Amino acid sequence: MKKLTMRALLLLLATIAFVSGQSITIDDDVPLPPPLAPIEDIGAPTSQTPSLQKLLEFLPEVLVTYDGGTRLTRIQVMEELGVGLNFALQQGRRFSEGDLRQIVRRSVQSTLGRTVLLDVAGRHGFKPDVGLARDKLAEQGSNELLGAMHPYGVSEEKVIMRISEQLAIDHWVDARVRGQLRVEIREVQNFYEQNKAHFKQPEQRHISHIMLAIDPGASPEAADERRSQLKTTREHVSAGADFAEVARQISECPVSRSKGGDLGLITSGTMNAAFERAAFALQPGVVSDVVVTEIGLHLIKVHEVKGGGPIELEGVREQVEELIMNQKVNIAVQKIVELELQARNVEYLF
Repeated sequence: MKKLTMRALLLLLATIAFVSGQSITIDDDVPLPPPLAPIEDIGAPTSQTPSLQKLLEFLPEVLVTYDGGTRLTRIQVMEELGVGLNFALQQGRRFSEGDLRQIVRRSVQSTLGRTVLLDVAGRHGFKPDVGLARDKLAEQGSNELLGAMHPYGVSEEKVIMRISEQLAIDHWVDARVRGQLRVEIREVQNFYEQNKAHFKQPEQRHISHIMLAIDPGASPEAADERRSQLKTTREHVSAGADFAEVARQISECPVSRSKGGDLGLITSGTMNAAFERAAFALQPGVVSDVVVTEIGLHLIKVHEVKGGGPIELEGVREQVEELIMNQKVNIAVQKIVELELQARNVEYLF
């Protein structure tokens, strides 16, 4: 079980009903939406906005029957959809009735699938254990996040129960499904050959730069003067002046000036986007044009490019085996779900 953060806990609830198509993603660089305002309570802690009830009022009250009379109602599905659908609405997404019908259908299938897997796991002695779920959270230092979930319409009890259910299913899968499957050598070789383009060493670039800072309040004339100064500097180094020596003399980067502008090896995703685009477009030995970032103006020089080539099979064998095993596990679990649902006479009423 991966370490749970606020986003991970929200996603645990938000993606349940949005599997296979309408998943809501929460990226670290995108702020969380504001907490839900308790405008209207329909008896479900994750359905506290009137928009949710109005959006789904075209559906019948009972959506599914199975096992000779067990029912899955619209309100139950709204409990599942609450977090994810509210996130989508707050992000400005709008849904037609057809979209909502498909989303609800997937929500129902997800709920039925989880119910089936919990039953199967329980028959093999793997039952939800809220104590174990709390212990897992405590190990990860995530207990304090539970209270923070409430403003988003998610009760602590629901989070703990959902985690305990997932742990029970995971433990059953590991013991009764994964353990029965094998990954053959030829499967690993075939998978690697078919996906070789995806197994690459991350490209690293050894770079140096010369930076002139620009005061955010500087006039356009002052900024142009700094840009002109750096263009003149580029002409000097292009004509043969030592880049490192020039950096020691004029660069205003406190990190690299004493090292002749040397920033060492960088990989994609570690620097300012504009700086990185320029650095990864340069050929070794070439000095860039003036690059503008939030902190100033730069001249960039690439000394060496490392990596970027394919990784041999032995370097990714364990990763490939795990990918293949996960595929096999998913297929096996899906077949179990399908067989269980066939035996339960599921009838959709919408």
